[in-house]
Amino acid sequence: MKTILNITMKEFKSYFYSPLAYVVLCVFSILSGYFFTAIIFETKNANAFSSFVGVLSELFLILIPVITMKLFAEENKAGTFELLLSYPLKSWHIVCGKFLGAFLFTMTMLIPVVFYISFLQMYSVPDYGLIITSLIGLVMLIMTFVSVGLFSSVITKSQVVASISGFGILLLLWAIDWFKAHVNYTFSRFLSYISLKHNFNWFVQGIVDTRAIVLFATFTVFMLLVTVKIIEDKRYSS
Repeated sequence: MKTILNITMKEFKSYFYSPLAYVVLCVFSILSGYFFTAIIFETKNANAFSSFVGVLSELFLILIPVITMKLFAEENKAGTFELLLSYPLKSWHIVCGKFLGAFLFTMTMLIPVVFYISFLQMYSVPDYGLIITSLIGLVMLIMTFVSVGLFSSVITKSQVVASISGFGILLLLWAIDWFKAHVNYTFSRFLSYISLKHNFNWFVQGIVDTRAIVLFATFTVFMLLVTVKIIEDKRYSS
């Protein structure tokens, strides 16, 4: 556990050694502030916060592949990945540490949301149940996004390729139920079940659906296991 924590903190701190972190934080803060103001003031309804969280999910769909692209691709390109594998570290320690480091950095991006909720409390009576379920869904969605980004980073030496491939995979998983109008009923239900957007929508409606929780957890664990397997293969082939 200490090993994972050390890797996590090292990875988390490494983001702030690069201007990319500050650019991402700045862009997210500006966009989230704009959409919060636009949605709340246009609807004049505190419960529209769930719609705002829906917008945040789409921002993370774009930004998380950028955040995670360096996790392994940077070391692959620099040639230090083989050096990392030579350390007495288990592959799952490395994967969990990098995953948690990226996840922790992404969580720091949600700090402004605390102030938005405080603003709602000052001028209205928001539905805290809806706020909590929306944020729970967003956090679980972020975990899934980060795990996919981690996988995309380990399969290439190019950060650009890692970012684009990560976004492509996430977009497919996000919007896969768009195809359900063109298939039979049974397959359309399957597409809805594995669609990240469809399952996330339960949370923003104030419903904590156990099927959605299982899906997000399964996707996350599966992508982490695949990443561990790829690293193991590279370890034994080097």
